[in-house]
Amino acid sequence: MESLSQVVPVLVAALVCDVGVTEPHSKKKSLIGIFDRLSAASFPTKRAVTLYLKIADAQGHYELEIRFVHLNSGNVLAKA
Repeated sequence: MESLSQVVPVLVAALVCDVGVTEPHSKKKSLIGIFDRLSAASFPTKRAVTLYLKIADAQGHYELEIRFVHLNSGNVLAKA
């Protein structure tokens, strides 16, 4: 395994949606049902979502952790 990169990547966009599709020929991304907030009776929940990330200046290998955090309480609702 290669060592992790020391270059700091820049998060340009992070969007949560129902479905994400990549067109095979054009490689265009289509995001369907973009959320501006998530709600559920409790977390974690079984609802499947797609997370689209656009990252710039990423060169090499990175470890990445995604956390869904409640804005008011700071509680981590889910992570992967």
